[in-house]
Amino acid sequence: MHCKTLFATTISQYESRYARNAHFDAHINDIQVFEKFEGYHLAQVGRKISETVDFEKSAEERRTVILPGIDEQLDNMKRILDGLEDILNKVAGKLYEGMPPALQTSLNVIYFPQIGFLVIVPMDPATGNAIYEGSLDNPWEMMFSAE
Repeated sequence: MHCKTLFATTISQYESRYARNAHFDAHINDIQVFEKFEGYHLAQVGRKISETVDFEKSAEERRTVILPGIDEQLDNMKRILDGLEDILNKVAGKLYEGMPPALQTSLNVIYFPQIGFLVIVPMDPATGNAIYEGSLDNPWEMMFSAE
């Protein structure tokens, strides 16, 4: 019994010493990193960020905005995205024009970027169905109804 206690104490002491040494070694490594680190490196990182991020637009849009000219592919995507609203408005107009004239006054077309087009069509009180469900060659699928 005495041997087990001695052995357990020895392991416990070893673990304690090892933990202190590991903690000390970690601090030594931190100190060595800071000794090698120069303020000039931080200035380089800051300059690179300033040359990449549009801080004014980032603040306005509440997200990080990259300056134009950093990446050509990103610039092209931004141009497409910027023109997307006009394209979608034209698509909504075409959709509206394709409706029977009697429905055009009661139709509402909205585009949600994550969902797609939401077309609000009145319900026929007698049947409970939408008064328009698309054309024969392009039927619509009702996703939900609400009152």
